[in-house]
Amino acid sequence: MERSSRPARRSSRGFTLVELLVVIGIIALLISILLPSLNRARQSAYNVKCLTNLRSLGQAVIMYANDNKDSLPFGDYSAAASSGQNSRWYLQVQAVLDGKSGTTWSDSYASGSQTSTMRDMFLCPDVPSQSKDTSNTGNVHYVCHPQLMPDTNIWWNLMSPPVKTARPYKLGQVKNASGIALLMDGALIPATSGEGFRMQYDNAVATAVDKMSIWGPTHLNAPYWKPMTDSVDMTPNGGNAADCNKDTPGIIQNIRFRHMNDIGMNAVMVDGHAESFTLDPKKAPNDPQKTTFTRQSLYVNAAPGM
Repeated sequence: MERSSRPARRSSRGFTLVELLVVIGIIALLISILLPSLNRARQSAYNVKCLTNLRSLGQAVIMYANDNKDSLPFGDYSAAASSGQNSRWYLQVQAVLDGKSGTTWSDSYASGSQTSTMRDMFLCPDVPSQSKDTSNTGNVHYVCHPQLMPDTNIWWNLMSPPVKTARPYKLGQVKNASGIALLMDGALIPATSGEGFRMQYDNAVATAVDKMSIWGPTHLNAPYWKPMTDSVDMTPNGGNAADCNKDTPGIIQNIRFRHMNDIGMNAVMVDGHAESFTLDPKKAPNDPQKTTFTRQSLYVNAAPGM
């Protein structure tokens, strides 16, 4: 009997439609499982980067104070328009780190400080757009404490009784340096030029924090009508609850819980260490005021039992 020399044919077939759909379903399931974890990892990384930014800025503020007889910088300083000496805290801080950056509005713009890579530390990575506004020096996402680093424009109008001259605090005047916030995540507005988000009026002073209670009759930091253990009031000064904890013009010059899906806020304290505060997500839908950022982190030298 003759043996055939033709090789045996191998049977082959492709994926059936059912098998292909099963594979696609498995891939989709894996993505749905992994994506939240990846998002949490990204948010955590952004939060850490923000804390690093604030820690660096806090150290720079301390360096400024060491060079200026222990005094903190003004938050926003407006001299006579003709003097050319108008300045803001972030210009002063950048000049400490980079001597080529100007400390006044005009000198800072002339030096190109707004486009410097150093300006990145003034930008929170969780802000939707971080692109630098090359046309303006007000490229910053953090606000300063309104009494430690005051705004000369509003001091006369808000203090009760009025105080003619605003003066920044000296570091040695702050009794609880590790418990008082110096710089914090700030509320922003979309830039009209389309280059990201920015402070309205480029004013990075938290003037409206705690619904402006900080400017009440007991401005020497003894607000008897609210306990120090209460959460700082997040209600916008305009009173529109829909603007609470948003980046809109309705909540300007205020703090912002923007991290970890709008429940985290970072701050650097007067002693230079940075920490995170949270809004309680379980109570947030009904009580957006419930946060771990209490009034004792805001009111300087207030009696702890009040």
